[in-house]
Amino acid sequence: MVQVIDKSGKPLGPGQCGELVLRSPGLMCGYWGRLDEPVTDANGWYRTGDVCYYDEDEWLYLVERLSEFIHCRDRKVPPAAIEAVLFSCAQVQDCAVVGLPDPEVGQLPHAVVVPIPGCDDLAPCHFQQFADAKLPRSLRLEGGVTVVGKIPRNKLGKLDAVLLRQLQVGARWTPVWAVLVTPEQFITDQCAVCRAARATMTHIMWECNDAIAETNILTPHLARAVRKTDKDAQKAAAQFALQEITRQQSRPAPPS
Repeated sequence: MVQVIDKSGKPLGPGQCGELVLRSPGLMCGYWGRLDEPVTDANGWYRTGDVCYYDEDEWLYLVERLSEFIHCRDRKVPPAAIEAVLFSCAQVQDCAVVGLPDPEVGQLPHAVVVPIPGCDDLAPCHFQQFADAKLPRSLRLEGGVTVVGKIPRNKLGKLDAVLLRQLQVGARWTPVWAVLVTPEQFITDQCAVCRAARATMTHIMWECNDAIAETNILTPHLARAVRKTDKDAQKAAAQFALQEITRQQSRPAPPS
């Protein structure tokens, strides 16, 4: 017997997403080496950790693993929902969404996109604006978008989310040039560097040196025309940015 239930354990109807649970006389007694750990709840249901829904004909559809949800503020963001929107973009060949650690909100939804051949020059803001226009506010890509040439997958074609997240978090960033920006147009609270740079009104465009992302990264809120500052201001902004990155990397990781 199987059911799809909500957070409180209440069974859900057709078309409603919830966790898949099952119960059977032939259910396993436990995991090898952990037989003392219960595998069912108080009512005998085994919680699979799969988010599913079923239709009127009782066909079951897998949506996501609960463990893959992104914990942003007080909500859980399903990566598959964002990926489905990105895949509807004609210029997207492959994509993946992961949660990047953020000391203030826990995790931020971040998309990694592989453009189709011939569209390699598209800026990350193109894909972010496409997705954000079609997504509800609670699912928007607050962590931004990275354009890459390849997304790490295993031999079965399944996303290696752990490796991808490590590559994104551990990417080495080098300041390319600094710009003087107007706070009303370019400063956003969704960007940690922006928040820290609010007093000086400077920002940095970045180039990612990681092998997986051989492209220049342009934050969406800086995707409009800006005027370059003089060399002294560029140097000061670059120093400021490096200090900010060092400070962020020294912060302890948020609790999982």
